[in-house]
Amino acid sequence: MKIHPVLLFCVLSALQDGNILINAQIPTFTISGSAAGITVGCVFDMTGSTKYFCKDECKENILEMDGDSAERGRFSMKYENTTTGSDLDVTIKKPTESDSGLYTCGLDNSTDVYQFKLIVGDAPVQVEE
Repeated sequence: MKIHPVLLFCVLSALQDGNILINAQIPTFTISGSAAGITVGCVFDMTGSTKYFCKDECKENILEMDGDSAERGRFSMKYENTTTGSDLDVTIKKPTESDSGLYTCGLDNSTDVYQFKLIVGDAPVQVEE
């Protein structure tokens, strides 16, 4: 078996210090505590029956549904099949500082999840990707 030295160098360079070839960025949304709400779209390449939305370590789902929409308190989800997969819009109404954190939305039949970070404070609305 012959290993091409340039290819080996590229692979080893990418793995140095635990780095990987692909570095996914988690979008961060910074909003004011006086905002009416925020809706974030989670886009998936596939469809799923059970959809979920959770915070931080996801020990408990904020919302979980088998249908196309669900609402509990200030949180809601709306699901739609598209020609390329599916969209899951999650909404937090009247966010407070305690809503700050890492959120995850996903489909039960997929390991593909969408994550975003929410920071609620006195700062003006800002999006970082």
